[in-house]
Order: sequence, then structure tokens, then C-alpha cells
Amino acid sequence: MLRERRYEQARSRMNKGQQQVRNYARAEAAVALRIKIGLDESDIQHWLSNGRIPEALLALAHLTGLPAAHVIAAHESADLRRMTLFVRCAGLGTAALARFLCTVEGHQASGGLGRFFLAFRAMSVEQARAALAQSRSPAFITET
Repeated sequence: MLRERRYEQARSRMNKGQQQVRNYARAEAAVALRIKIGLDESDIQHWLSNGRIPEALLALAHLTGLPAAHVIAAHESADLRRMTLFVRCAGLGTAALARFLCTVEGHQASGGLGRFFLAFRAMSVEQARAALAQSRSPAFITET
């Protein structure tokens, strides 16, 4: 419940404009260009490797079909379950998941990150997309 509350608080701050001001204009332009050319996992991994997290988050939002605010809020709230689900829905691999999880600050990963990788591998892309489509408020992936 606490994780869900942090996610909703982060999303609420974004919607009200109370979140830290970030310059997403450059990121939006870079992602729009890559979408025209052909956005793929290597672009996301490149952005993450070079600290360009806004670009990676916007690209993840595009690949999942979610509003960018949802993906950014999950990242800001350190909701590793939701981020894992989003990465799986986008059809990205474990390398992208590892890089995304490493960018999340303040996460409460008791027991390590291994359980997120186990859950990631156990859920197919189709199952993740079905879970996301079912509620449009992403369901948590089950912990192993």
C-alpha cells in the first residue's frame, strides 16, 4: 500500500506542477526523432548508459503506450515493481531492466533486486500487456 501511495503522490505532484522542474524539451525532441527513424532497445540502453534518463523514460512511455506522466511517476516514486512491469510491456530485455532499476533512487528493495529479475523472466510480454490493459492502472507483478 505504501508503494502504491508513493506512486500516486508522485503522479499527483507531476499533475499539479509541484515536481522539480526538468527540461524535457530536448528529451522529447530526441525521442521523437528516434521514433521517426526507428526506436529500439539499443537507443534506450544508450540513453541510460549516458545518464539521459528523461529520454529513456519518454521512450519507455512510447513503447508501452502509456502517458509519460505514468512512467515518470513510477520512476520518481522508486516503484520497482511498476518499472519492471513497464519494461516487460515494452518488450525490452533484462539488460534494459537492469539499467532502469539502477537509475531509480531511494528504492526499498529488501532482499535485493534478484526477485524483480525472476518476476520479469516469469512474465511474458503478452501477460504484462494484458495486466496493463486490464486496468490501465498497472497491476503489480507478483513477487517470487
